[in-house]
Amino acid sequence: MAAAYSAVVAATVLLGPAVVAVAARIGRHHPGLAAWGGTLTLLGLFARAFHAGAGHLAFQLVRSSGPAVPPRPPAWWPRATAPTTSSAR
Repeated sequence: MAAAYSAVVAATVLLGPAVVAVAARIGRHHPGLAAWGGTLTLLGLFARAFHAGAGHLAFQLVRSSGPAVPPRPPAWWPRATAPTTSSAR
């Protein structure tokens, strides 16, 4: 898992300057389009790295503390989302 997260971060670091370079080239003819496109692309790249890190953290927390048994839902919880049982009703 650490290798996968490291690959995502390395790709983001390498793609960041490339996106800025492409946006600069587009900006010569369409500055507004380049600013919006470059900004949204960079935000998408770094959001992906952030979410990969959050997932990595979750896996590490489960590994260190063990999986927890989720509590049973309260009686008023909708039946569509309540846990199912193997017995027929």
